[in-house]
Amino acid sequence: MNESAFNFGERGHLAGVWCEPSPKVLKRAAPPVLVWNVGIQHHVGPYRIWVDLARALAAKGFRSLRFDLGNMGDSDVGRGTPGDDVRDAMTGLEKKVGAREFTLVGFCSSVDQLHEVGLKDARVTGMAYVEGYAYKTRRYWQRWPLRFLSTVRWQNKLYYRLKNAKLFETKRAAMDAAELEGGAGLMLERQYPPPEQFTNDLATLTARGVRLLMMYAGLDSTYQHPDQLFDLVRGSDFGDRLELIYMGGADHIFYRSEDRAVAVANLCRWVEQPHLNVAAR
Repeated sequence: MNESAFNFGERGHLAGVWCEPSPKVLKRAAPPVLVWNVGIQHHVGPYRIWVDLARALAAKGFRSLRFDLGNMGDSDVGRGTPGDDVRDAMTGLEKKVGAREFTLVGFCSSVDQLHEVGLKDARVTGMAYVEGYAYKTRRYWQRWPLRFLSTVRWQNKLYYRLKNAKLFETKRAAMDAAELEGGAGLMLERQYPPPEQFTNDLATLTARGVRLLMMYAGLDSTYQHPDQLFDLVRGSDFGDRLELIYMGGADHIFYRSEDRAVAVANLCRWVEQPHLNVAAR
């Protein structure tokens, strides 16, 4: 495996880490995997989950780029939108390695760029929504009181309160500063697509042949039960293009190392699935 700095964008102002497997296992025909900022966190992701994912993918022969959007992390101020930065990443890799197709992985707020770019750019052939859009259905409200019976929920809340109070105060201050400066603060201003539009968007993507993964942690999340997505899109047929993974007991940012390991393994399996019978070349 080899990791190297990669600058791209119109002015070379965007920065990331390009991760390549050993030539012995490299799957050249496989689309590179792109990941970027989660909220105001830089390109390593919450608890370095993007680093873990990139290196796990490299072990299986897949290339990846983890990068910072404009005005965040190692990237300079950009002149476009966060979605433009994602498109610039794909264009940069077209020039670098000749890639024509890409797999995008979004997490929480970065799902916004994932969804926007995936809908409009035919180069996107795979999209993974990690803790993405979750809509409150009738069964969500029926099950909502059950969350207060979860011992794991209360244990986590107690741990955060006792052990991480100063950490969260620091993060809150950073978020407030970002909002005052603009740029990164825009990551905190989100608006879900209306439910009917989201359902139609999924139909559009799967009809185009895009593979979709929806992965939800389940703990302290708006997504409360395994079939919540299917309650929303009832009657829609996405064929075998949409996969849903509901972990159930993980928190929103996969704080526990064992939960992160499961999330990374799930993402790797999904990325690898269409390439299992294709020899490395």
